[in-house]
Amino acid sequence: MTKKEKVKSYKVIISILIFAVLILGIFLITKISNNETGNVISSTNSPSQSSSTLTQNNPPTTNKNCHDVQVPYTANVCNPQNLEYSVTNAHWTPYQCNKQSKYCTGSFLGIATNCTNFCADQTLTYSIDVNNLDSQSGTFTFNINFYSPDKTLYKTIPLTQSLYPQTTQSFIGTFEITSDSPTGDANKMYSATYQEVSIPTKQVCQYVTNYRTETQCN
Repeated sequence: MTKKEKVKSYKVIISILIFAVLILGIFLITKISNNETGNVISSTNSPSQSSSTLTQNNPPTTNKNCHDVQVPYTANVCNPQNLEYSVTNAHWTPYQCNKQSKYCTGSFLGIATNCTNFCADQTLTYSIDVNNLDSQSGTFTFNINFYSPDKTLYKTIPLTQSLYPQTTQSFIGTFEITSDSPTGDANKMYSATYQEVSIPTKQVCQYVTNYRTETQCN
């Protein structure tokens, strides 16, 4: 074989090797690309598979049986209550004339005749004793009411006093009436009585059992 023929043969061998390397490279690149595509598809499908697994692992839901019950509890309940008291010794002084006058309807020789004596100034008094029987002090208010002969209210006197525990105070209503004739107000007969207006209170507390509604489930 000549030198020229040897060079030609070497070129053929080198060409065949280069072609083989190219074919092998293409094959390897295609295989790697296919593997990466498969991994992406597998990764995309995994959440649904995980969700399916979680769904299968959840225990079945059971319905709760709930109902209302009355539960007792203790509470301190306070309520207002009037102080214990009493009213005694009601005293009425219906007619106390402080000044007498003379009323005349005629005269003779300059001397008054047909004269009648009348009360020109009268004091009316009505009193009561209020007894605080309680262990607490308080302020009491009473009205003393005076009535005309026809039973209509003539005058009201409001009286207020504070009483210590286990003490007594007198509530006295008094006033004066004046007249200038026998038919005036000072010559009429009146009546009187008392009226409770305000009785002090205290807080009385005690423990009681109450009930509240609670929902219980099982």
